[in-house]
Amino acid sequence: MRTCCLVLPLLFLAAIDAELARCATPENQPAAQTAAAVQQESIARQMTSIANSAVGIQTASFQEQLKTVQRQYGATRNSEAPSAIAPPPEPDKITDPALPADKPIAAPSVTEPDPAGADLAFYSVPWPRPADFVMPNIQVGTDACDPLASSEIDRLIKTAAGKHDIKPDLLRAVMRQESGFRPCAISTAGAMGLMQIMPQTADDLRLDDPFDPDANVDAGARYLKQLLTRYNGDRALALGAYNAGPAAVEKSGGIPPISETIDYVSRILAGVSGTY
Repeated sequence: MRTCCLVLPLLFLAAIDAELARCATPENQPAAQTAAAVQQESIARQMTSIANSAVGIQTASFQEQLKTVQRQYGATRNSEAPSAIAPPPEPDKITDPALPADKPIAAPSVTEPDPAGADLAFYSVPWPRPADFVMPNIQVGTDACDPLASSEIDRLIKTAAGKHDIKPDLLRAVMRQESGFRPCAISTAGAMGLMQIMPQTADDLRLDDPFDPDANVDAGARYLKQLLTRYNGDRALALGAYNAGPAAVEKSGGIPPISETIDYVSRILAGVSGTY
């Protein structure tokens, strides 16, 4: 009985070995190799399909981005300068989009880029020109020097106003608003002294020392007189030009729409009456 128990497992193992040997025979090897080749080919086709799909999606995405930019700015990939951008239509010249039913609707005239140059076209579209920035003459408080004495301020104003034929009250109001009667004041735009003369204006007026009270007030009164003459005695325009520059006044056709400049002109005119 014990011998039979040992023989049966041995016979079972021998049968398994024989089956394994049969599978490993040369006549069965081609079938196994064929199955492996079929599986490898299937995997390769799947990988190629995935790669082609990804490239197609990316190319389509670039083309859609390019079309969006072209529709927005009216530019093609041959645009080289901001001047080539078509301006938007004026509101009163926009036509009614409704068309008769029997009239075909024309397709939008957008240049279709070739796929090979789509990426170059996207980056060659010019950017819109930024808006001009005007730096107003904003006074900066300082403790570097004390305000001048009232008697000294009266002397400076009387001398400069009489010399340049300006109303003393107007000159005093400008000086108060510009520097608070501090001869060392400097603004955010770089204006200097009691009358806050800009560096370029100082050169034009041949002002060598903008922190010298007498020279500064004389130059400021002379410049203010020039502006009053330029704008035919219009004190609001002259003060707007004194604060923001004549170019800003002429560009806006009046007092520049800058909150600091509007406040500046209002404060000075509130304390002055009559003509200059």
